[in-house]
Amino acid sequence: MLVLFLFNLYLDFSNLSLNFDNFSSFKESLIKKGFLFQEAYPYPYLPSKVLFAKKNSVKINYLKSKEVDFSFTIPKTPRFGILEGGGEFNLEFLKYPENFLIIETLNFRNKEILKITYYPFQIDKKRIIYNPISLEYEEDTISLKPLNSLDTLRNFFSDFYYIFKLYIDSSGLYKITGKELKDAGLNLSLISPKKIRIFNIGDYTPNTYYPDTLIEIPYLFFGKDSNRFNEDDYILFYARGASSFRNKFKDYYHNLYTLYNIYWLCIGEKEGKRIKEVSSLPDRKEVFKDFGYEKRHIEFDRDCPARGGLLWIWDKIEKASYEVSKEISYSFEIKNAFLLDNLKFPIFCDSPFGFILKIYLDSNLIDTLNIPSALPPSGSLYNKKINYPIKDKINLKLLFYRKDKAMNFYTDYFEFIYLRQLNFQDAPIFLILDSIKKHNIKIIKVKKPIILDITDEFSPKILKDYLIEKDTLYLSYYAYDTTILYISDFDKIKRVKRIENKSYYRNSNIHLLSGDYLIICPSDLYYACRELKRYRDRESSCEVFKIEEIIDHYLFGIEEPYSLKKFFALKRPLYGCLVGDATYDYRGLLYNKPQIFTYEVGYGFDFNVYNTAIYALDSYFADFEGNGRSPDFVLTRLPLRNESELRDYLFKLKEYERNISSYKKRILFLADDEYKGSPSEPDEFRADHIRNCENIASIIPKDYDVEKLYLTEFPFLGEEDKTNARDEFVRLLNDKGFAFAFYFGHGAGFQIAHEKLLTLGDVGKVKARPNYPIGYFGSCGVGRFDDTKFEALSEELVRNKEGFIATIGAIKGTSPPGNEELLRRLVLALIYNNKDILGDAFYDCWQVNTFYHLFGEPLTKLNIPKRRDLNLEISEGPFLGGKKVEARINLKKGVEFSELSFSLGKRKRRYKSPVIDIFYNLSGEEIFQAKKILKDSFYNFSFIFPKGLKLDTIFLGSPENYYWEIPKTLKLSIFYKTKDSSFTFNIDTFFRDTLPYENFDTLPPNIYLYANNKILKDTSEVKKDFQLEIRAFDESGIFLKRGEAYSPKIIIEDEVIDLGGYFYYQDTFYYCKIPITLKRDFNEVRVVIYDNLLNKKEKRVILKTKIAPKIEIKDLAVVRVKDYLYFTFILNEGCLGSIKIYTLNGRKILEENNLIFNFGFNSVPIRIENLARGIYLYKLSLSSLERKEKKEIVNKLIIDY
Repeated sequence: MLVLFLFNLYLDFSNLSLNFDNFSSFKESLIKKGFLFQEAYPYPYLPSKVLFAKKNSVKINYLKSKEVDFSFTIPKTPRFGILEGGGEFNLEFLKYPENFLIIETLNFRNKEILKITYYPFQIDKKRIIYNPISLEYEEDTISLKPLNSLDTLRNFFSDFYYIFKLYIDSSGLYKITGKELKDAGLNLSLISPKKIRIFNIGDYTPNTYYPDTLIEIPYLFFGKDSNRFNEDDYILFYARGASSFRNKFKDYYHNLYTLYNIYWLCIGEKEGKRIKEVSSLPDRKEVFKDFGYEKRHIEFDRDCPARGGLLWIWDKIEKASYEVSKEISYSFEIKNAFLLDNLKFPIFCDSPFGFILKIYLDSNLIDTLNIPSALPPSGSLYNKKINYPIKDKINLKLLFYRKDKAMNFYTDYFEFIYLRQLNFQDAPIFLILDSIKKHNIKIIKVKKPIILDITDEFSPKILKDYLIEKDTLYLSYYAYDTTILYISDFDKIKRVKRIENKSYYRNSNIHLLSGDYLIICPSDLYYACRELKRYRDRESSCEVFKIEEIIDHYLFGIEEPYSLKKFFALKRPLYGCLVGDATYDYRGLLYNKPQIFTYEVGYGFDFNVYNTAIYALDSYFADFEGNGRSPDFVLTRLPLRNESELRDYLFKLKEYERNISSYKKRILFLADDEYKGSPSEPDEFRADHIRNCENIASIIPKDYDVEKLYLTEFPFLGEEDKTNARDEFVRLLNDKGFAFAFYFGHGAGFQIAHEKLLTLGDVGKVKARPNYPIGYFGSCGVGRFDDTKFEALSEELVRNKEGFIATIGAIKGTSPPGNEELLRRLVLALIYNNKDILGDAFYDCWQVNTFYHLFGEPLTKLNIPKRRDLNLEISEGPFLGGKKVEARINLKKGVEFSELSFSLGKRKRRYKSPVIDIFYNLSGEEIFQAKKILKDSFYNFSFIFPKGLKLDTIFLGSPENYYWEIPKTLKLSIFYKTKDSSFTFNIDTFFRDTLPYENFDTLPPNIYLYANNKILKDTSEVKKDFQLEIRAFDESGIFLKRGEAYSPKIIIEDEVIDLGGYFYYQDTFYYCKIPITLKRDFNEVRVVIYDNLLNKKEKRVILKTKIAPKIEIKDLAVVRVKDYLYFTFILNEGCLGSIKIYTLNGRKILEENNLIFNFGFNSVPIRIENLARGIYLYKLSLSSLERKEKKEIVNKLIIDY
């Protein structure tokens, strides 16, 4: 596969026009010249151009820069997306961008390519600088071809008989007994304690460097027989926590990815290392000190305010604008500490303004700081010697002072160096000996002491020869450098958090497995993923890997995302798929641990989608040697959380690939309007979203059917409410079917368009089966899969078993020009380059913006119909109402099925509002559709062109809002398929007139109603919910255009359902199937159909059904008040019931049973004081007290404070 970057070989930017009346004309002019405006808020909204060139082919002619004096200012980038709250963010830029020409070397699958980014304009303080250049270069291509695996990392554990994985949660001395190992599956009678060996990965740099082997850790064995390991025998070893002091306690590393460091206990042929002894014989002539220095780091990760990235905070201190100051206090108990030597802590603030910080100890002011800024990632770090006397406790108060500004302050951690008395009752103690000399130490309250020199944590030494007198221990120890002593008691030794028997892993050959297509999943989805592998084996060499095995093999159990990157970099596949749910909460502190990795970037507080400083980046995993800027293979996500969802998706995938039908030639464009939820709030992007759609629609070949749904066509129903557009969107997906749905506009993970074109709550309304669409959302954050507050629309539409087969959505903020460019490349790949594999087409456009993620299966075969001309004989125009249209199509041999439709001409639409004035084209309405199973290569058809279709200009509320039919644009759309291919051909040059044409047919249509293949008559009994089939016959055809007085319709009581677009013609009959819900025991159902000559027929039947009384619940709400959840609702009868709360994975954590619910209003309190912040599920169960009826309501519940 080739990705071709189509730019001219010579580009001259030396004479750009500099005469513009306003920023809009400036922007439009630069976009026409191929520049993109896709910088991130709050940076200046400047144009840029990106080129890809062959290395050593670029010649640049730099011309003299000059200042330009525009009559307008360059605004900052508008905030694209739907905001959840938050105010403006102001930054002053001295110079932006820093460099107007950036040349980077990117490596795509072992091939170096230059990426050139050019900014013709820079902001230098308040001046605008124009930097003209011309350049010559040779374009280059990216070839996605197979590469050999580089994986030579053999199984470290292959020589061991027993392998146990040990989870360590903090630094210290650990004990493992024979009984614990026996319980984990070790046969103690078969092993000698001498053959026990312990390993760890040692020092590493997170997400940068990890050793390719393990280091051996020494241990101590305590037992009666050195050759036998009994249940009450044990071993001791020192282990480092995942978060711990490093480099002789100089630096603290806080692990944001995992709570556990991993050690391995293995048993094989060789003997293990033992901890060496070192003498600490005291010299009684010396003076002994009973105090020393200790260092402590205290950090609680209580929240990730940005709901993404890597900044976790302890506390948030909110100061309102009317408050002069705000304070927070902490109290830290440190027994036997008497002098605070050093205090260290960072402070963050989400405002760029300065403030004053006052620091108090025991209400005594010890320091006052004037902090100019504390923005992340650096914040403001306080690190000073204090020398403040304390007694067993540090009482700290921070006071933040700033007038007239609302500001939020954040604490992260506190670190103390203090002097303390040495007392075994406070064990363990990490004693720092920071001077080169012999240290004479005494420690009181001794019982069963054990003291280690842990200066080298991976090779500690145990002290011996110390002296104990009464309850005091004396020792002398020489420190040749900074030395750390670990002082503990045998009764205070730590226990391993978890022991897992991994002995089966000695047979693992993961390093030998490779393939072009690699599927990664958690263990509980492995067997379902094997089904996907078996389905794909016929097309590609495919392998499935458990993420747990990847972590164990490539990072020796360290649960960090680099394990996945290293795996892919060594395997070098063409395609990858990450199966499972993922969030930024690597450690599962607020919610459940994610099933699969994400890679989080950035530090900050703003959770809104426009904040592009914080994001998740799957291209990081796909970039073999870089940071994600040049993905080397196609990597997608299937966000399926359990076997049920995965198997539903696999069924959907198979059905999608078998479904070779006409819907795959239909493309739906959706555009946001010019408002942000209300006519009182115009959108800064004005008509950009519509222009995006129009520009892409203009490159779609005529042989594909384009339909448009623009929010400008729908009136407001209320504030932020155009659910009328939502209903039409869902109807088009469900009833008509589209291969692709392309959206441009505002969005967020939970919704597209401020006016709610589609929300998470609407996902269940999409029932597109079997015509599953692919969605592209040219918007912000619709693919924000890592959020914990909301699921993402891109995920939920794929999880819906009747929803989308795949979606493409951005993790965070994007911009309309960049979104258009990405979709332009996708369309070129799909239609012009015939990329019929979804992953291949996505890879062609991914480099435009790696914020976009593909949620779907990468080898999905699209089966897009190919364009092919046909021989067609058809009646000459103009087409007249009542006149027969006859046609004969000559198809190729082997055609099995054909489908055709006839549509009215395109409509030229003028839309004018107080904000925009724009022209665009809308598709014509369908007036005829036929399906035919063919036995030869000729297909003859005819139909009567319908009467009653006006050609007048239609005015919509004002003379400046109208549409009219464009002459000679009536369209005949033809789809046909052979055994293994499908084809499309359209003619869109027909024309019509409204001249009178006489036709003497006065007979109305014949109408027949069926349910379950039985004809319906008066008093026919049906189910309450059933599918009504309508068959209509009329030699003149039936009137099918929607929204007209003559449109076919069903009337059930007072409800009218427009059936235009539902009917198709096959073998002399018009057919329509539609789901019906009856509300009474006896129901009048009327079907009204006009033929194309406007002869009317109404079919009326009385249908009988049994509508049993049912439990009805209204106005259900869940409200939190302090430590209680209140479930409030109204019932139409009394019920017995229960309320249960579950995690998203289905684990029940709270339940209240045998609740009595009354007729009318109910308010049920549930105590939740121990429920952590997060997203949960609740189930409200109701049982009628009068009959055997039950009702259950399951919904999501968000606890966010």
